[in-house]
Order: sequence, then C-alpha cells, then structure tokens
Amino acid sequence: MKRMTSMILSLLMLLCCLASGSAETLIPVAAEAPVPIAVEYRNHTAAEGVSPLTGLSVPDEPYTPIMLVLGGAPEAFPFWGISEASLLFQVPSMGGGDTKLMALFGDSYPEKAGGARSSRMTMLPLANAFDAAFVCAGCPPMGTATMTDVEHYLDLWGYVERGNYFNLLGTAPKERRNDRTEPHNLSAKVKEIHETLVKQGVSFEKRPFFFAEHPLEYGDEAARLTMTYFGNETRLAERNERTESSCSFTYQEGTGYTRTSASGLNIDEATGEPLTFANVIVVWVDYDSEVIGDNTYLCLKDQMVGSGQADIFQNGKHITGAWAHTDRKARLVFLSDRGTELRLQPGKTFVIVCNRYNELTIQN
Repeated sequence: MKRMTSMILSLLMLLCCLASGSAETLIPVAAEAPVPIAVEYRNHTAAEGVSPLTGLSVPDEPYTPIMLVLGGAPEAFPFWGISEASLLFQVPSMGGGDTKLMALFGDSYPEKAGGARSSRMTMLPLANAFDAAFVCAGCPPMGTATMTDVEHYLDLWGYVERGNYFNLLGTAPKERRNDRTEPHNLSAKVKEIHETLVKQGVSFEKRPFFFAEHPLEYGDEAARLTMTYFGNETRLAERNERTESSCSFTYQEGTGYTRTSASGLNIDEATGEPLTFANVIVVWVDYDSEVIGDNTYLCLKDQMVGSGQADIFQNGKHITGAWAHTDRKARLVFLSDRGTELRLQPGKTFVIVCNRYNELTIQN
C-alpha cells in the first residue's frame, strides 16, 4: 500500500508539471565562485540538544558522523534505512558519467542501511569535510599511489590509524539481503558501527551549519529543478544524456523537496515513504582524471580544496551562491548570493556534486 501511494504521488507530481506548461530556465555556471571567498571560515559552536547537520532537536547520543557509500544505478533503488540520514549526496563515480549516492548519518543510526557499494576518490573528501567515519564496500585496487587511489588517501589522511574506516568487504558489520540481487543487496549495520566508534573512544568534531529562523523569501521561483547529466569527460565526442544519473526535485509546501530519478520517486524501502528534503544544493566542482587500464577514474580537483558556484534551493526558491572548502581539514561552507554564510532551512539536505559539463534547469 505504501509503495502504491508513493507511485501515485510521483505520477501526480509529473502530471502537475506537464499541465503547468511553465518553461524551463537553464542556470548559467561560472568558472569561479560568484561571491568573495574568505581565507578561512572558523567552526561554529554547536548548540546543546540541536543537530549540527539538520538544526533539529536530537536525543542525547554520542556524535559519530558516518558516511555510507550507496549505489546509483536504477536497479540500486530503493535504498533502505537512509531516511534516517541527515544529508544525502550525489557524486561522480566513473569517467563516463556514472554517479553514486552517499548518506551521512549524524543524528540517528539505523540498524541497517544500504545498498552499500564501493567507493571512489570523489567521495572521501566529502566525508573528510564533515570529519565523518567512512563506510563502503571496498575500493578499486590501483597498485600505485595516485590522485584517484582511495586506499592511499585513507592511509595518508589517517582513517586507518584512527579506526574510522569500515570496509564492508572485510570485517566491518554488514549483512547480505536474500530478497535483493547482488551487488545491490549489501546492508551496513550502521548502529553497530556507531556503537563500535563510541566503544573505541573515537572522537569527532561537530561542524555545524547555520540555520534559518524564517523561510527564504526572495530569489527565483523554482518549484522544480532538473539535473541533466551528459557524462563527466568534456572530451567526449558525443554529448548524450546519462539518463540513469539525471534527476529532478519537486517542491511542495509543507513537505519540502522530493527526488525523482530513472527509478521513479525515491523512497526509503524500510518505510515505504518518499525521501524529503528542506534544502537542495548543487555544488559545481572541476574534476581531475586518470586512465588506469581500460578505466577512467576521477577525483575532485585538488581533492575539493577550493571554491566555486553553488545553486541553492529552499522553500521553492532559487539563489546562486558559492561553496568553500579552504583546507582539507576544514568544514564545507555554503555561502548565499550576498556572500554571507548560508542559513539552511532546518531539516535534511540533498547535495549534488557535479561539473559544468552537466546542466541545471528550473521551472516555476
């Protein structure tokens, strides 16, 4: 019944968009951040009893942010357990335009979440920016330390020594589901990982966002946004859409944003309910790449130390601001169109990380 309700809701949203007949507007993307960037952004003091990631009240529980790598192919959906994540990310995976999702758990730790997949070097800098433990189903063996070698950076950045890297193909707590096909059937036992981190005394720094007291009241009207992927390599001879990576978000007052991809309306299989978000942010980042064997591997340029344009969606409105990550160990900062640190709407956030080869459009 819940699955049927979600399908009906998705169809109604699509029909409403078609009936409105509103034109799409292509969002231009600058090569550099459109607002001034500071040399440093200091950390804020976290408020007691308030999530640093959502701005909502949270129980008195030790804080262990956990970044879990998920799949991205249509057959990977629906995921399970991820409605308890504070943030979700869509990030580049391979050179041809594939993407994967990641879930950051910082307020609630489900018994199980998945389906977990392997990591790429486009993902680790984001976990590092939130001082989060990193959980994945292994990573490609490179055989040499290169800029796209996940194992090299896990060691270099202290993940292995600190004890906050969990390989689900090794001894990390996990479980295979019998009702889903491989490789999309791997569950991470997130709560057990959380308890392990607490027991081992691994400490984490809270890096709170600012949060708004009122809805965003200005900006372009944008009841719907669409992210169209054309691949990750600008040298591709043909610019064909990667429909399995493309997605759209629809805003509904009182509910927030819901995401639709090639698999349909995104839900949490554990609850049957649509995933909803108070904020959607598109982060534009350049990539570096290298060819190893027959594969093209990516990483975020300078391991995402830098700045660039960010398109921000709140309350059905759109503004163009910026992102800044001034040092590998620094927090990830979002800036408004006025150059001040962005105040997120309290609730969950979805972050898309992509390069300017792809296109963002909005509908009012």
